[in-house]
Amino acid sequence: MVASVGLPEKQLFLIYLVGGGLTIFSSPMIGRLSDRFGKPKVFDILIVFSFVPILIVTHMGPSPLWSAPFSL
Repeated sequence: MVASVGLPEKQLFLIYLVGGGLTIFSSPMIGRLSDRFGKPKVFDILIVFSFVPILIVTHMGPSPLWSAPFSL
């Protein structure tokens, strides 16, 4: 985010704060999906979906902080 998007290092903690907060809510849901459909299948699907935000952030260019959640 600092090199690709131009986010100041002083604001980088906000990305980690929001990401950690979202993890608290998404982890139980992913755990239930893993129990229902199997860990390998859920892992494979999440790996494919993880490419989308990676590609968006690495090709985004300098952007304001408010646009960071929309890139993920």
